[in-house]
Amino acid sequence: MPSQTTAIKSLKKKKYLTEEESKEYAKLMNSVYNRIFLKEIIDCWQKALKAICAKKGEKILNVGDSGLVTAKQIFTLYPKLENLTTIDIITNRYKSAIKTSAESIKNKIGFKVMDARKMKFKNKSFDKVIATNNINEIEGNWKKAVNEMIRVLKPAGDLILTEHRLNYKLSDDRLFSIVFLPLSEMHANDIMLDEICTFSKKLKVIKKYKNKRGWFVHFKKT
Repeated sequence: MPSQTTAIKSLKKKKYLTEEESKEYAKLMNSVYNRIFLKEIIDCWQKALKAICAKKGEKILNVGDSGLVTAKQIFTLYPKLENLTTIDIITNRYKSAIKTSAESIKNKIGFKVMDARKMKFKNKSFDKVIATNNINEIEGNWKKAVNEMIRVLKPAGDLILTEHRLNYKLSDDRLFSIVFLPLSEMHANDIMLDEICTFSKKLKVIKKYKNKRGWFVHFKKT
């Protein structure tokens, strides 16, 4: 009985797949994706959510989450939280996401269409800022976005970031790349983690964590 990896690679080599082979390929890839990749990304994400330690009365900024996946989980963990602002430059997922949100949190989520590199908030507006798995999707210099997060964060506030370690551009088959890329060909996010941890004197690293597929870092603004 061939392993899932062997079966996937065998199907991948074929120029054409039958309908049954296509279904089998999708099934195998989904299984490996969840087992190998998604599990470790969720691990970093969950650590980030726990680090928020949201308290009643705090103002929290959630960057790049138009699908409200992180927002919903924050309210699940911290039901007493009253103020969560989510920004994203993309809006197509927000309308369907808010419709499926629990009535108890719909009025607590403030969604704004906004570029993370040019936020319209005043200085020191938020107690905590979180951005999950989206820094590498920001066009141009990611430092502009992180500097904006620092600007809108109050003194002694918390900045929490997570990111996956993967370069989608290395293969047309993104899912295949996610699962089978050797670590030596991963996205330069490993270097970016080190840069983020040192580039601003306004941030003190409280905790950082890295696994094979992602990383998480918790800062305190000094």
